Amino acid sequence: MKLRPITPPQPDCMIRMQNVTLSYPTHWENRDETLKAALSRRRFRPRVHATRQVLDNITLQLTAGDRLGVLGINGAGKSTLLRIIGRLIPPTTGTVFLGGTSMILNSFNGGFQPEYSGVQNIELTSLLHGRSARATKDSLTEIAEFADIGEQIHEPVKTYSTGMRMRLAFAIARSLPFDILLVDEVLAVGDGGFQKKCLEWIESIDWTRKALVFVSHDLDMVKRLTENCIWISGGGIASHGDTPGMTYYYRKWLYHEL
Repeated sequence: MKLRPITPPQPDCMIRMQNVTLSYPTHWENRDETLKAALSRRRFRPRVHATRQVLDNITLQLTAGDRLGVLGINGAGKSTLLRIIGRLIPPTTGTVFLGGTSMILNSFNGGFQPEYSGVQNIELTSLLHGRSARATKDSLTEIAEFADIGEQIHEPVKTYSTGMRMRLAFAIARSLPFDILLVDEVLAVGDGGFQKKCLEWIESIDWTRKALVFVSHDLDMVKRLTENCIWISGGGIASHGDTPGMTYYYRKWLYHEL
């Protein structure tokens, strides 16, 4: 993966982000004004938001075969970056191009309908990804076995723990076609056995025509699954390079050895 000036998408381009920023309002400019005073104003005065910039001018490009790790402390903008790539939220400015279908695995809710059972969510997700009802039915047993949550697969997802939701999300993702896999800290909630099963699945994927973006605080896991990394700090790309070198310097920075 190289950070380079953006050109028109090439046939093997999987992700292209150009000058992407994201900001959102944080509070009213006049924080000292009471509600009573605001309601008693005789004429309308527009109130101005203060904003917080979460991502700042992100430009990067991944081609088929790239496996990118994303490093950074909590609040740096890593999860926001993945959510924009996965089109869960739009950027404030800039453009995002995807050269295929994306699959995002994060700890927010797995994209599930909380009132539906695990089985119903499997069926819904599969249908939304274009799988036929027959193919979905044929894959139910395999998905349930990989998730390994027992009879609770028939219970509403809102009753699941975070770990159980992630088990189900991984099991579904494993059964569906995708070109871009976006993984955000979800392995941190699983037990050792399930982590091993998920890591083995990711490593078994033929990445020749796919791309991976992997966010994790577990640097050993980042080294195992990715070839290049970017370091997000203050919403921008502070540094980039090959994974061994980036994880080495990032670890030293974390422990104040630089």
